[in-house]
Amino acid sequence: MNAVIGLATGNFGPELVAPLLGGGRLVEICRREVTPYYAERARQAIEWFCRSFTKDLPVYLHDCEGTFFLWVWCKGLPIDSAELYQRLKRRGVLVVPGHYFFYGLDERWPHQHECLRINYGQPAETVRKGLQIIAEEIETAYRGKTL
Repeated sequence: MNAVIGLATGNFGPELVAPLLGGGRLVEICRREVTPYYAERARQAIEWFCRSFTKDLPVYLHDCEGTFFLWVWCKGLPIDSAELYQRLKRRGVLVVPGHYFFYGLDERWPHQHECLRINYGQPAETVRKGLQIIAEEIETAYRGKTL
């Protein structure tokens, strides 16, 4: 069904958007409303991330370059990101393990198993609590404990 809908879309959606595309109105709306909104969401998520982690762990954020995601790198993570994903999932937090984004690269590169992609587009309180849980699980992994 999804393939059929994707291949045989109706005209209603394009007709609704067409006036916004003409004359740069959509670009202006994005600059005025969408970009500042998500820039603030990113800033807040980064602040919560920094507050959540102890300074002695080798956990880093990749530069946030206008996406809806934080990329976390846990250098030397004692478990791989797929195991970390399972631990987080059991606690109600969903992330994407990094190895999915390194398709076709040399499997021996540890970096691909030390990263997580975290969406900060959820409600603010959900993001804050999720980042706290992520920090707890990462710290637990480094300390060799289980919660």
